[in-house]
Amino acid sequence: MPHSNVFSAPRLALSERILAAKAAKNLSWEALAAGTGLSLVYVTAALLGQHPLPQPVAEIVAERLGLDAEAVLLLQQIPLRGSFADGIPSDPTIYRFYEMIQVYGTTFEGAGARAVRRRHHQRDQLQARHQEGRRSGGRLARRHHARRQVSADQTVLSGAPPGRRRDG
Repeated sequence: MPHSNVFSAPRLALSERILAAKAAKNLSWEALAAGTGLSLVYVTAALLGQHPLPQPVAEIVAERLGLDAEAVLLLQQIPLRGSFADGIPSDPTIYRFYEMIQVYGTTFEGAGARAVRRRHHQRDQLQARHQEGRRSGGRLARRHHARRQVSADQTVLSGAPPGRRRDG
């Protein structure tokens, strides 16, 4: 039966131990979440002190990080959520966003960095393909432009809508 924490200090201390072990073992969040059956975001948020983990998952993650049995029990407890100390908004709509950031803010930060790296990689690949097209004398671009020109000429000459030709 899961129990609740009434203080945030134990989970914060555990999160510090988790981050230290993660860095010492050079593990990624993906590696820690692999094989748990839970999403990357959920496991990351749980390890940062925002969610409880089921016993089997807590044991898997604790083994990977080299944590003791006390940490396994603490990972299963329902934490006192929130990663900001003060300043709760009073507007209900704004409060929901605030609550979402409280629970998932640190997780979004890690996911955002991965998304930026992925975008940069995609941009670099696109630039490399563009440069490759230039080095090949622009054959692909000229061929594509010629095809579009023929299609436009056929439409103008035949008077038919694109894709339909009238014969003579």
